Amino acid sequence: MNYFFIFYLLLFFNIKTYSNIYNTNDKYYEFVSNAESNIIDGNYKTANSSYLKASKVNKNMYGIDVYNALICSVYLKDWESVNFWSEKLLKKGIKKSFFSASIYNQYKKTKQWEKLEKKIDYYEIKGNQDLALIAKLDSLLIEDQKEYCGIPIGETTYDEAKQTTNSIDEKLLQIIDKYGFPDEEKIGLEVYQDTLISVDSKYAGLYRHSYQANSKRVLKILNDNISNGKLDKRIDFLLSEIETFLVTDCYIYKIKKSLYTSEENLTERKILFFNNFPKSHFRMQQRLTIIDSKTK
Repeated sequence: MNYFFIFYLLLFFNIKTYSNIYNTNDKYYEFVSNAESNIIDGNYKTANSSYLKASKVNKNMYGIDVYNALICSVYLKDWESVNFWSEKLLKKGIKKSFFSASIYNQYKKTKQWEKLEKKIDYYEIKGNQDLALIAKLDSLLIEDQKEYCGIPIGETTYDEAKQTTNSIDEKLLQIIDKYGFPDEEKIGLEVYQDTLISVDSKYAGLYRHSYQANSKRVLKILNDNISNGKLDKRIDFLLSEIETFLVTDCYIYKIKKSLYTSEENLTERKILFFNNFPKSHFRMQQRLTIIDSKTK
């Protein structure tokens, strides 16, 4: 494999940067980065404290951060704290099956679990999520994926797919105008195998293709909702702008200079952490590309 060609492609597709997103002194991400750093060091109590501070900056928080705070609380056997974070996930559509993972076995023997079970039943009946909005977005995602999946097999071209994106964007704008922006409270979290929360936004594919097509109206809405805290700025099409590392054959290579040296350092520590502890229950965004990486 020609890695220089891959480097070229990675740099070529890094088109534009929304610098105003990253230049703000965002306390939420500062607290989250501090929490993640402490998780890597095994300081779960300090990490949990940082997540609590983050929750005061953004009361809804992002699901992946709530999840990591929950895992910290489980390790600390702080069952009241487990309930606190679990209820935040319930509001984002998490089901009872989510707690079938073995890490919750000890917790499920406590009186706090009995309290949470009642809340699980309440939220499953109440249903925080907007099912009509989800159905419309799912329909757009299917249309989007059908078009872009046809490119590798020659059923469509990138230019044709881009035209489809323009059409989808018009529908997306109408949906947002009618239902409001689809944040995690409205659409829920992306969960797979019942117990694993995705680090990515549920409809990131739609946003990414709008970004690649340079749909200014959609991008403004995304930018505005990142600024007001409804959309996580770590979603994948934004990460692609500031990828800093490539991992191959167990070596870490820096692709290009990141905006923040401290973020580069944390990213490298995340790579090493998840390489050394592949079965860790934590989930974190990592600004890197992995190509033919191996485990020694």
